Amino acid sequence: MTDRYDWLLFDAEIMPLFDFHRCEGQALLLAGDIGLPFLRAILIFYREINIQCWQDYERHIITKDELRLKRFLLFRSG
Repeated sequence: MTDRYDWLLFDAEIMPLFDFHRCEGQALLLAGDIGLPFLRAILIFYREINIQCWQDYERHIITKDELRLKRFLLFRSG
């Protein structure tokens, strides 16, 4: 007997399917192409902001649209 499934769901947000930390680092490295220096401290600072924004989203303090903007505004002003 063969079982058939109507749906098969994957959680694509977990490692190792998508390495978000690597992508963050690569994006900040690209900033060098426009004359901005890459410093490990900058990456750490961005990650702290990003984690806090995601936690605020999970607690329903901000919406996903607010998250997408807020993390970059905080990073820029930091």
